[in-house]
Amino acid sequence: MTNPIVNYSTNQTISNELLSRSDVQSLVDTSLLTSGLPTYAAGTSYVTGNILYHLGIWYIAPSNIASGLGNPVTNTTWKQIPTWGSYTTTATAAGTTTLDLYSSEIQRFSGVTTQTVVLPVVTTLTALGKPFYFINDSTGTVTVNSSGGNLVATILGGQRVLINNILLTGTTAASWTVSNIDATVGLALKANIASPTFTGTVTVPTPFTIGAVSMTATGTELNYVVGVTSAIQTQINTKAPTASPTFTGTVTIPTPFTLGATSVTATGTELNYVDGVTSAIQTQLDAKAPLASPTFTGTVAMNGDLQLAENVSILLDAALSADGKWSGICESGVIGDTTVLFGELLYFKAADSRWWRTDADAKATSGPVKLGVCVVAGTAGDTRTIMLKGKINAASLYPALTIGAPVYIGATAGNIQVATPTSGFVRVVGYANTADELFFNPSNEYYELGDWTPILTFGGGSTGITYAVQAGHYKKSSHVIDGGCTIVLTNKGSSTGVALVTGYPYANLAGTKYNTSFAIAELSAILSTGFIQGSFSGSNSHITLQQTTLLGVQSATSNTDFANGSVIVLSGHTYY
Repeated sequence: MTNPIVNYSTNQTISNELLSRSDVQSLVDTSLLTSGLPTYAAGTSYVTGNILYHLGIWYIAPSNIASGLGNPVTNTTWKQIPTWGSYTTTATAAGTTTLDLYSSEIQRFSGVTTQTVVLPVVTTLTALGKPFYFINDSTGTVTVNSSGGNLVATILGGQRVLINNILLTGTTAASWTVSNIDATVGLALKANIASPTFTGTVTVPTPFTIGAVSMTATGTELNYVVGVTSAIQTQINTKAPTASPTFTGTVTIPTPFTLGATSVTATGTELNYVDGVTSAIQTQLDAKAPLASPTFTGTVAMNGDLQLAENVSILLDAALSADGKWSGICESGVIGDTTVLFGELLYFKAADSRWWRTDADAKATSGPVKLGVCVVAGTAGDTRTIMLKGKINAASLYPALTIGAPVYIGATAGNIQVATPTSGFVRVVGYANTADELFFNPSNEYYELGDWTPILTFGGGSTGITYAVQAGHYKKSSHVIDGGCTIVLTNKGSSTGVALVTGYPYANLAGTKYNTSFAIAELSAILSTGFIQGSFSGSNSHITLQQTTLLGVQSATSNTDFANGSVIVLSGHTYY
């Protein structure tokens, strides 16, 4: 006996060590069970370490137990002293069974699943060699771990294993030893070295060796071959690398596909539209005008007819923003003058096919000629843009305009004027939109304004004739001259004969259809027997003063019909 019992009387304690198999066996062998063994007494209080015998089982009090708390069968405070042959069955449930100092030495497991067993903390054991005999009658595996969670033994279904403590310190598997008691069962569960056949789930360590090759691939990596239907290398050889691949035949790409980080949703037909593109598409598009409200720069060329639909117009700029701005229909031309400024009026000189500045005093520059406006300043020989019709703001060059009023060619070279001309060649070149903006739309019509000096003669002579007023004017348009004169005599002189007014600047056209008359606008101090009027007859440039009686008798006037102080005002037109 390793721990001899000194006294078995009531309330006597035994050593705190558990009885070993030999201890119990010795007690039995010496028939001590019949000679005053300490048995349970209902009225007795027990202290820590008291040992008693009750219903064939030895118990120890791990703590003080007061009387009246029940016998060891009903009071679970009492701990059974395990002896060789104590027996516990546990149904496996994938759970954990934790053993301690007082657990049965024989642990049997039944059921159809797994179970984990945790061995006692060895520091709680009192002696080396504490046995636990495991019987796995379950179909699952029983895993036995140390108190520190280290694997001590794996017991397969049908196996029996004996485990003893070999240390009283530590929490690892090193504190325990394992004996495979049921060798037959264990061997039956082993696979042959030669041509082994495994069942269930086979766990292979990583790395493992196939032939002479160490396999470092993980199970996850090896599973990647699942579903492979032929030699992997053969399949790989038919694939393109991800880096710089070279494809042959017809390449089919799904729609959509990803290019970089962008999902491409364009179809093959749509992508084919880039076939033939020679440079960056956006760069080309940026150089194009939109269909809706396009804005063009430079010179716009139309290669073909421009057809406007119904209710569609060509719009000039709504309002020119500042001096130097323009909008209109133009053409290129060569400058003739030494210097031409923005906004100056020009005429096209047929002799040299160049553009020169206008002058209202000269028919050649302001009459029946093609007109334009310079919108790009230049010098002689420069090719510049000439506006033929449109809007222009040349406030620094033009005088202040009168909104809605006509604008004329000016007498200063290249300039305009807003006052109605009283002499020279008169031609409207446009109308004022604002005080600064001219709508340039030159009229094809023009006329000449001029003065002439009327001379009164009698029988072709004018001896002694003096005048208080002697003035004439005319307006010459395409083929008609509108003219008139005012004569106020101070002395009719001494000449005699038919009265004529000469000095008219243009001769009348020959032919009876061109015979014209001059009406008498004012007449005084004239002695006459009838109505007086002036007339042209034939291709002459003098006005014949005639009188017509109430009876229609016509006769020429003469010096006798005039007096000192006679007044005559004529108005009419001639053809040329």
